[in-house]
Amino acid sequence: MGAFRFGSGETVEEISRSIRANFLNSARGGDGGGAISDVIAVLAKEIVDLRRELSVLASAVQTNEALQRLIGESSLPFSDAVIARESPPESFSTIASEVWDAARGFYFLEWSGTGEPYRWVGPRPHCDFQFPLDREQPCSLELAVLTRHGDFGFADIKCTVDGQAIPLTVTDREIGVVLSGVVPAKPGRKSASVKFSAPFVTRASGDDTRELSFGVSSLTVRPVSQDEGAA
Repeated sequence: MGAFRFGSGETVEEISRSIRANFLNSARGGDGGGAISDVIAVLAKEIVDLRRELSVLASAVQTNEALQRLIGESSLPFSDAVIARESPPESFSTIASEVWDAARGFYFLEWSGTGEPYRWVGPRPHCDFQFPLDREQPCSLELAVLTRHGDFGFADIKCTVDGQAIPLTVTDREIGVVLSGVVPAKPGRKSASVKFSAPFVTRASGDDTRELSFGVSSLTVRPVSQDEGAA
């Protein structure tokens, strides 16, 4: 018996007819048990695919809701709103359980075995953050990276701030690493654009069709302390 499949455009009635016909044909050939196993396997895959699609849809809905809130709070586009601010914040922090736009290079929200939120970077090997920031003084930058997928090391992940490369140091943590660097001062500027890039993406395993690079949990930017400045 050939492998059983559902067509992508089939209705519930058409799928029901296909299942009944499959059982009848298998029963005549003495392979009723095989038909049941075949249908169960297909249904299981359909459920996995639906769950994945629902997760992506939920992430998109969250992003849309966040954008609507931003539109309601300000009639200015992001860049103009940042420029218009008299006192941008001296620090910035964000965590993966917040809304991270897919257009910035992130997949849907996931959780580590210890309950820490993270998002895979993909399908391109880079992600970026744009945020208001007081640039009168340098700031330390810390990216918590829980995992990576592919034949590269955490030290191979690079960073640019406003298009300029900055060096990163790698520090081990309980899960993954922290990538640390310095956002240089730019007096008069009231925002920052930070980009992290891996060498490449790699196809996920099994039925997961995503292209993955590294998993990010959080980003923290704060003024450089006197000790850090002296170092």
